[in-house]
Amino acid sequence: MQFPPGTTPDTLARIVAEYLQPRLGQPVVVDNRPGAAGNIAADFVAKSVPDGYTLLLGQSGLTWASALFPKLPFDPLAFAPISVLAGVPFVVTVRKDLPVKSVQELVAYARNNPGVLACGTSGNGSPQHLLAELFMNKTGTKMNLVPYKGTNLIMPDLIAGRIDVMFSAADGVLPHIQAGRLKGIATVDNRRLAALPDLPTLAESGIPVNTMMWVGLLSAPNTPTAITRRISDELRLMRNSPAILQRVSAAGNDLRVDGPDEMRKTISKDHEVWTQLIRDARITLE
Repeated sequence: MQFPPGTTPDTLARIVAEYLQPRLGQPVVVDNRPGAAGNIAADFVAKSVPDGYTLLLGQSGLTWASALFPKLPFDPLAFAPISVLAGVPFVVTVRKDLPVKSVQELVAYARNNPGVLACGTSGNGSPQHLLAELFMNKTGTKMNLVPYKGTNLIMPDLIAGRIDVMFSAADGVLPHIQAGRLKGIATVDNRRLAALPDLPTLAESGIPVNTMMWVGLLSAPNTPTAITRRISDELRLMRNSPAILQRVSAAGNDLRVDGPDEMRKTISKDHEVWTQLIRDARITLE
């Protein structure tokens, strides 16, 4: 998998592995191979035998990897999709004393103060960076993007008021919003957050953004459809287990199992959105 131990996706992977093992009649081992923006794990799976025994717990970054890493030794779009497993909702989050209470007010503030708002990101090509660029693209605004070496370094500065805005994964920012240390003004997702049901999506706020970050399961390129569908069919049954749903939710994930066809459509749509944005914004890793 593309994530280190102890992360939210890692917890999801272990829940899925435990669930699948008795149903597939095979040991399911979680092998953490983080690094190089997830490309280490992806390259390993891309070069494995396409028999369904080596799977990739990947994420949305696969859909824009080729735009940022033109010399990858594998095709990030060639994996055989099995299923999106969970959505990774993000929240448009601002410092508590910023004089805005909605997306419309944030847009107005940014337009009246071009380049003044400081928006923290975890570096070029990160989800936080791309979501900020997408927001500016769709609203005609300009913010000052401040790169950090990790998400955990952004939050203290946002709480302290040293920066103004952040597009944060919901599981990391929810406690601060609920405690009043920060303000959430919208979700970047295609549906509202169960934990913050009064918070509108960007689309509901009048911003034409209808996308989500996701974590999903894929197999090596050219894996037979019968294999990917067998695994997908087992995963779909997870939605019928209250115990699984509770565990997944408690770990900060939003279970959204679909299937190979649906995941293929998601990947295609996201690839178009993100690669066009990367070109328009001239984003590079240099």
